[in-house]
Amino acid sequence: MRASLLTCLTSLRITDTSLRRLQARGQWVTPQFTLNTASGWQAFGFASNLTEPRHLVFDTLGQLLVVERDTGITAFTLNPDGSAASRSVLLSLTDLNTAIAISEDGSVLFASSANNAWGWDYDASTLTLTNQRLLVTGMNNSDHVTRTILRSKAHPELLVIARGSASNLDYASANITSGPAQVRVFDWTSVPAGGHTWLDGAVLSYGTRNEVGLDEDGAGHVWGVENSADNLVRVVNGTVSPYQTSDNFPYSLDLLRRPPMSIKITQQKSCITVSSHNYVALWRD
Repeated sequence: MRASLLTCLTSLRITDTSLRRLQARGQWVTPQFTLNTASGWQAFGFASNLTEPRHLVFDTLGQLLVVERDTGITAFTLNPDGSAASRSVLLSLTDLNTAIAISEDGSVLFASSANNAWGWDYDASTLTLTNQRLLVTGMNNSDHVTRTILRSKAHPELLVIARGSASNLDYASANITSGPAQVRVFDWTSVPAGGHTWLDGAVLSYGTRNEVGLDEDGAGHVWGVENSADNLVRVVNGTVSPYQTSDNFPYSLDLLRRPPMSIKITQQKSCITVSSHNYVALWRD
């Protein structure tokens, strides 16, 4: 989906007084569409004229870094109220896809294309990237080229990377050795010459169609948001009809891994217990 507006949902409940104060400053962008929020919450348009903004991270100075698909990374400094104060191009790289993450100390930034994941030394005070190096390669496939990166909080030396399926109904993804439609783990602090290959990574989960979001909770559980259900139909007594969103939700929340996540990924190819999410079989059933 092409988007040009980045929207900010406040992390604190907004009172009527504070909302009027924010609106009076005139530092927010008016969204093109009405955004519905829960009671006590307010959504604000943060920035416009972006090219397919996908994932975002905050650096150690509270600056917002946004990866724009097929464009690069844009950096925003913020006003005290959270609105955008300034913007600048941090990186121009048309290979970039949808993934961005940052190291625990904020000194290394991670991003990826459909095939490669890279790391850069990052200086938040000057908004500069240097020393680009290849961390993971061999991720390319047809159809879903989405890649998502999570830097583990429990094991800061590990990168969790999600790779989309090679087709809408990727039957081969039920095989753990297939490659696409998987989530794998890599040690970004110990990288061989030429980078890790995808199949060398420890398998966290397989049969996951297209995990467009990854996160780790305080207990170390790894969760994924799965983009799902394209062009599905229901056949009842020979009558074909499309699935309705009320019958088959287009996104699902998956628990991919319970702790502990093994860090011995050079000795084993799975993270103790691999979770299988055979999405094709789930759709069929």
